[in-house]
Parts: sequence; structure tokens; C-alpha cells
Amino acid sequence: MAQALDISLIRDLPPFRDMDDPALDELLTLAHPARYPKGSVVFSQDEPIHSFFLLLDGLIRVVKLTKDGEQVVPRYFSSGELFGIGKAIGLSAYPASSIAAVDCVVLAWSNHI
Repeated sequence: MAQALDISLIRDLPPFRDMDDPALDELLTLAHPARYPKGSVVFSQDEPIHSFFLLLDGLIRVVKLTKDGEQVVPRYFSSGELFGIGKAIGLSAYPASSIAAVDCVVLAWSNHI
């Protein structure tokens, strides 16, 4: 059996601050931890949305490919931020790619939770 993730990883982060410990425990049982080496793609633009993510450690670069083929970097996500949340705003595909700017550790949740 896999070892449970410790709620101290997320307890003090803004999206989870108001949740009680049993709710945090339940949320973490549904999470899938993953490591992304620098330069690896977490998800690609126009890919169907399958998960949303919490960046525990690292820096994620968001890259949007324009109609003209130019790459635009509209933002970065840093430790403690949620990303890939397009499903929550009614999207069916990721509007941009997310790439590990440095080695990253994330928690991922399926959109089916």
C-alpha cells in the first residue's frame, strides 16, 4: 500500500487553508505526486484537460503558441500555486502548455474527482 501524503504539504496554502484535517486527508488520498525534470512538459496546449495540479516545488513556465506560430510566455507558476484549472472555468482543452522551468514536484488530481 502506498504511503499517505502528509497534510502539512498543503495545510497552509491559500486554496486549502480553510479545510479541516479530515478533508485535507481525503483530498490527498486522491492526489498523484509526480516529478518533472527541467524542460519536461506537464501538459500541452490544446490537449484535452485531464487533471489539475498543485506545484509543491519548482517553477512552471506557461507557453502559448499563437496563430502566427510565435511562442508567448504569459506567466510563471511558483511553489504553492494551482495550475491547469481550465476545467473549473468551463474549458475542455488546455489553453497553453506548461513546462518545468526547473526540476518540479507536483500533486495532480484527475478532473473526475
